[in-house]
Amino acid sequence: MGDDEALERALEVRARVIGERTPHRLEAGEPPEAMELRDLWFEHTFVDAWGRPGLASETKSLITIAIMVSLGTLEELRAHIKGALRLGITKSELIELFIHTTAYCGAPRTSAAYRIALDVFAETPSTGD
Repeated sequence: MGDDEALERALEVRARVIGERTPHRLEAGEPPEAMELRDLWFEHTFVDAWGRPGLASETKSLITIAIMVSLGTLEELRAHIKGALRLGITKSELIELFIHTTAYCGAPRTSAAYRIALDVFAETPSTGD
């Protein structure tokens, strides 16, 4: 896959999974070389990992959220929770995930993640789950 083709595929997969097509541009103060790093992140994450056929997107979504909880990397969690709901994962299933991460990752990390989930839940119409 060529560089432009790989990046385009990454942006397409991200839009399908997360529900948004993120502008791919440098932020204020970044040197031009940083675009290579951004391309690498997008292509590796959304082509090399999310683009593989071995696991369903819903499974990958739950795994991703659990990993973010376990590492305490909450910056992108909001987008992944929205994406999980977009993929058909229910709020109840996410609660089950948080119960599980409480056992394996601890209450403080899960609680911090759950506060983000509550914000997303409040923005998302209830579907009876």
